[in-house]
Amino acid sequence: MSLWKLALLIALFNLMTFGNGPVMIPLLQTHLVEGSRVLTQDQLLYAFTIARVTPGQANFYVASIGYMLYGMPGSIVATLAIILPGYIMIPLLHGFEHLRDSRWIKGSRMV
Repeated sequence: MSLWKLALLIALFNLMTFGNGPVMIPLLQTHLVEGSRVLTQDQLLYAFTIARVTPGQANFYVASIGYMLYGMPGSIVATLAIILPGYIMIPLLHGFEHLRDSRWIKGSRMV
């Protein structure tokens, strides 16, 4: 598994679980432990444990996973894969505000 495939997988799971870190564990287990076998079960649980005993977001254990697989660059890319989807929502919200005020949308509500 390449670093970019790992980042895409993490970002996809982050979007699917709405950023809920512990919910991503079964998805990551299926793909990283059972599927591609790049991690062992113990490594995945170790990364999760580190994140739970340190302050910060519950889903930052993916930084540990990235570090285990690709060192510091993997840690940075995995962290960005967790953080960036939340920032994508800002322009989407701005676009929604324009769409909500459009005459086309308001006309469909009155029908």
